Amino acid sequence: MKPRPDLTEFPVVVITYPASMTAQDADTYGVELGAVLARGKVGSVVDLRAVDTARVSASDRAYIAKLVDSVTKRYAKALLAEAIVLDSAVLRCMTA
Repeated sequence: MKPRPDLTEFPVVVITYPASMTAQDADTYGVELGAVLARGKVGSVVDLRAVDTARVSASDRAYIAKLVDSVTKRYAKALLAEAIVLDSAVLRCMTA
């Protein structure tokens, strides 16, 4: 599954990540994220509470992080703020 961007409160975008995700899911999401950021200035709320780190391989996590980082750098002027919602100590360490 891929993350779901919710645009109902645009320019605030809520992105909910699924429990698991593959590199292929990330590629599709990267295109969608780029399209959202291309619309103009946004603030995002990224909800990672459902992510099950045991179900996403380390190589896929690294690929996803690199892809999201490259998209957000490409549209750096559009992404004004980002809040990350977590309830896992493991994920907090990974995003720090």
